[in-house]
Amino acid sequence: MDKRFFTIIEELKKWKNDDDAILQDGTQLICKVSHISSLNYFHKIYAPLNTLDIEKIETLLKVKLPDFLLDLLLKCNGMDLFHSNLSILGLRKKKEMKYYERYFQPSDIIVENLGRYKQNEYIKFATYKEGYDVYFKSGNENNVYIMEQKTDRIVKEYTDFYEWLSYTINKLSQYFNLSGQLIKENKLVNLYKII
Repeated sequence: MDKRFFTIIEELKKWKNDDDAILQDGTQLICKVSHISSLNYFHKIYAPLNTLDIEKIETLLKVKLPDFLLDLLLKCNGMDLFHSNLSILGLRKKKEMKYYERYFQPSDIIVENLGRYKQNEYIKFATYKEGYDVYFKSGNENNVYIMEQKTDRIVKEYTDFYEWLSYTINKLSQYFNLSGQLIKENKLVNLYKII
């Protein structure tokens, strides 16, 4: 169990406010941003998966998940951070949902990877809002690859998942105030150029 996960969660909690919520399944909703929508939260940390859920992911994707992703999914079923400027994929458990229920489910790692990159052994596990996806490569346990969506070109490689996640959270946090409002709107696009 990597303790850096808890450091990340503590960093995200600096956006806590009085309207935060924990759903019945354990999903944490941090920093309600009602200026966008009554259901919108700045950070959503989904309730953890169990080992059967992880086996389902590995079976359907025909890949062994790296230790960092197993560790993460056993602590949370993905995350949507900074108004979904960064989404870490999880397993969408309910197939038939009402509109508001969909809002509190992660993007599905299985759906996002159906038929894509299997020939290169790249598996998408996260996505940026503006044109980049994040992958691990089957057989390479630790490395994280940032790929441009339009070209599938690797633009950056990290040798450690938590190094990538900490760096990304640090960079994104510079663009938002503690109420979840964008403070450097004209420069947010530049962030994605230096991922």
